[in-house]
Amino acid sequence: MQNAKRKMRTWIKIILILTFFINQNKGGFCQEFTLPAFIDDITSCDIDMDGDIDIICICQILNYSEDSIFIFYNNGAGGFQRKGYHYPNSGFILCGCIDGNESPDLITRLSFDVFYVPNHGLEGFGEMVTIDDNMGGNLSVISDINNDNWNDLIFSVTDYENWGVYKNIDGLIFTKEIIQSGSSTTDPAVGLITDDSLPDIVLAYSAFNRTSVNINNGNFNFIEVVLAQTMIGEAFVMNLDNQGTDDFAFANYYTKTIPLYKFIGNNQFELQSNFYAEGTYPVSSFLPADFNHDGYDDFSITRGDWWNSSDSLYIYFNDQNWSFNLNQILYIGVQTWYKSCTADLNGDAFPDIFMKGCNGSNILTLLWNDGTGNFSYENPVGIEEPKANPPFTVTVAPNPFSDKTTITINNDVEEDLSFAVYDISGRRIKGLHPPVGGWSPFLELSWDGKDNSGNPCVPGLYLIAVEGNNNINFTKVIKTIE
Repeated sequence: MQNAKRKMRTWIKIILILTFFINQNKGGFCQEFTLPAFIDDITSCDIDMDGDIDIICICQILNYSEDSIFIFYNNGAGGFQRKGYHYPNSGFILCGCIDGNESPDLITRLSFDVFYVPNHGLEGFGEMVTIDDNMGGNLSVISDINNDNWNDLIFSVTDYENWGVYKNIDGLIFTKEIIQSGSSTTDPAVGLITDDSLPDIVLAYSAFNRTSVNINNGNFNFIEVVLAQTMIGEAFVMNLDNQGTDDFAFANYYTKTIPLYKFIGNNQFELQSNFYAEGTYPVSSFLPADFNHDGYDDFSITRGDWWNSSDSLYIYFNDQNWSFNLNQILYIGVQTWYKSCTADLNGDAFPDIFMKGCNGSNILTLLWNDGTGNFSYENPVGIEEPKANPPFTVTVAPNPFSDKTTITINNDVEEDLSFAVYDISGRRIKGLHPPVGGWSPFLELSWDGKDNSGNPCVPGLYLIAVEGNNNINFTKVIKTIE
C-alpha cells in the first residue's frame, strides 16, 4: 500500500511538472506580441465577461483599411488569443460600461470625433455611437461622477485649454460640461479623495500654473483647492497609507521627485513627502499598484528625458511610512512611446504589467508578478488544473487566503482519500490530515499556509491534491501576504 501511494505521489509530481512546462511553451503563453502597426494606446478589462482580464490595443493603420482595434482574449491563466476589429480610430482607447448594460464598451476617437463601440457579447460589437464630433482632445477616465448609475467621461483638450466631463444621459446622449478653461492639463486622475461618496479629480497643469484637487460637490459642481507645488507632471490616485480615503501622487517629470499627498479633512490636503527616486535619469513614466499585496500601493517607473533614457523598469515598494524602497531593476529594452498598465492577467490575484513601446513601437510586452512583487518574463500561473471526473468534488475557501483556508470534500464513493499541497514546480509542500473517524461523504480540513516544517510558505499559487483509489483532483489556491 505504501509503495502504491509513493508511486501515485511521484505521478502527481510528474503530471504537475509536465503540465506546467507544456503550458509555458504553448503559443498562447507568449510574453511578447507583435502587432501590424504602431500601437497608439493600451488598456484592459474583462471585455467578454468571463471573469478574466483581457488586453485591448489600438494601432495606427494606414488609411484605416484593415483592423485597428485588437483584443487579446484571456484564457484565465494568462494565455491569449488575438482578434482584430475594423473600427477606424486613433489616439486613445478606454473600456467601460457606457450604454447601461453590464458589458464593457470601447471608447475611442478618430480625428475630432469621439465615439464608443457597444459591446454585444460573444466577442461581437455594434455600430459606433458618437459622443462628440468636435473634441480633438483626450479621454482619460471613465467614472460615474454624479452617482446616477451612468458612467461619465473625463476629458482634457490641450488645443482649447480646457477640461471637463461628458455627462452620460442615457448611453446615447452626452452633454459636455467644461469645468475649467484657460490652461491645458495633463490627464486628470479620479478617486475618492475626500470623505464622501463622490469622485474627486486631481490635475497638474502643463504650463506650471498650478496643481489642484477639484472637490466634487455633486451635479458637476467642483471646488478647486490649489496645492502649493507646481510642476510639469501627471496626477495618480493611490492608497499610500491604508487609512480610508484615497491619497495621490504626482509624477514630476523631468525631475526625480514624486510628491505624495493625503486628505487631512475640511477640504484640505497636506504634502506628506517629496520622495526622491535616486538615479541617473529623471522619471519618465509612473505606474501605481499594490504589487506585493500588502494593502499599500507601490509603483514602477521608467527613467529618461528627450535625448536619453534607461533601458530598465524600476519597481519600488511602499514602506508604509510615506516612502519607498527600490525592490527590483528589470531590463525591458529601448523605450519608444512607452506606456505601461497593470492588471491581474493570470488569475492569481497579483497585478501584472503589460507595456507598449519596448524594443519596438508595435510590440506588446507582458511582465508577470511572482506573488511577492518581483517581475519576470515567465508566467508563474501557466498551468491549468488537470481535467478529471473523480467521484468527489473539492472546494477551497477563502481563495485567495492569507493565514488559513478550508478545504471541503464531498465524496459519493466510500474510499480512503489522501491530501497534500504542491507548489507549481510539483514539489510536495505539506501533507494534510483529514478528521479522525474514517470515511464520510463530507470532509472538511484546513491549511494554515505552512509547510511540513511549520514554516510559512511564500505567497503565490499552490495546488491542493486530493487522491482517491484511482482518481486525483487538483484545485488551485492562492496564498497572499498576511
